[in-house]
Amino acid sequence: MRKLVAIILAAGQGKRMQSTIPKVLHTLCGEAMIDHVLETVLQVDTAKIYVVTGTKEREVRTHVKNKAICVTQRNRLGTAHAVKQALKHLTSFKGDVLVINGDMPLVKAETIKKIINRRRAHHTAATILTTELDDPFGYGRVVRNRDGTVRKIVEERDTNSYEVEIREVNAGTYCFDARLLFEAIRKVNNKNAQGEYYLTDVIEILSEKEHEVETLMVPDWTEMIGINSRKDLAIAERFLKKRVLNELMESGVTIVDPDTTYVHKQVKVGVDTVIYPFTLLTGKTNVGSLCQI
Repeated sequence: MRKLVAIILAAGQGKRMQSTIPKVLHTLCGEAMIDHVLETVLQVDTAKIYVVTGTKEREVRTHVKNKAICVTQRNRLGTAHAVKQALKHLTSFKGDVLVINGDMPLVKAETIKKIINRRRAHHTAATILTTELDDPFGYGRVVRNRDGTVRKIVEERDTNSYEVEIREVNAGTYCFDARLLFEAIRKVNNKNAQGEYYLTDVIEILSEKEHEVETLMVPDWTEMIGINSRKDLAIAERFLKKRVLNELMESGVTIVDPDTTYVHKQVKVGVDTVIYPFTLLTGKTNVGSLCQI
């Protein structure tokens, strides 16, 4: 079995959050954003997990503790530059490299496993998660060749009149062949609207070298929600709350009115318990069976 290393990108400042708290430490359903991502990645068989920190890196390091190895991106020069900070510790690594954004708390472990298995089964240079959105504003577009193969990913600010209409978007999660990632990331430049080194440019570099890049389309677009503002946080919270409540109902819990019931992710509830409207269960609360809340 090939080894796997995961890199979680958590260095962003999150200016649109208008907050003194690092973006990845904002909470939804009772857990920090970074914790949701870590829990997902920890369900995959990884040799090591790296978290790339930047803004208020001491606070993020303190929070992550020993769940992962934290490396610092001193100057925020883009996502490719961030990945390089972790790759410095992997110069002799041979295997798969999973890269995922730390502000995507709704990605499921089974989805991560699928992208890894797809890359391994098809021996591609990279496999990337994508989804289709009715309104793709703000997301990088997946540009394909006429034969349907992936040509490149173009960030929103760099799209032309044709590319801006593309509905298939990059979800910010990738599985790379480590050797080919090392080769391609050295060639990334910052000739773009933001003057940054984009990890997405690795895809075009691989394609130009005739290395196959494949996508895994995720039908549930809510998994791909990235959080950049308080509005995004509220949207993600709503979908995650629904997921938590659905899991409870499927396990034998009656929830009279899901719209007015709030249960955090770590709460445990026993079979045949009934939760009535306007109930809030937080933290690591344990509720037994046959209870009425």
